[in-house]
Amino acid sequence: MDVDAPPETVVAVVRDVAAYPEWVKGFTEAEVLETDEDGEASRARLSIALGIGNDTFEVEITPTSDGLTWELMEPTKLQKAHRAAFTVEPRDQGSRLTLDLTVEHTLSAPGFLRRKVFGSFVQDAIGGVRPRV
Repeated sequence: MDVDAPPETVVAVVRDVAAYPEWVKGFTEAEVLETDEDGEASRARLSIALGIGNDTFEVEITPTSDGLTWELMEPTKLQKAHRAAFTVEPRDQGSRLTLDLTVEHTLSAPGFLRRKVFGSFVQDAIGGVRPRV
């Protein structure tokens, strides 16, 4: 998604994990559990409400020069694995934000329903950045 804001502004929003419930539909809670030497979140507990269930999970976070990545620390009732990478690239006018999300889930719902739920989540996650910046 293209965002009409400088890359450093978009990166700052993406790295503010504690504020996710304010701008990412589906996140109901976000608590930073640990920070690195630069004060960036390095471990967090996230709670999410999806149309197919609720889940709380802890992730290990790695800030990158152009965003952040995280990985699920332990399996949960809905997830076996969860990896996310937010990447911000400069554009002629503003920035481009990409979210690469991989989730191994425990759901037995039909494929079209799983795709709809996770696809909506990705759109909500990156779509909330524009109003936030």
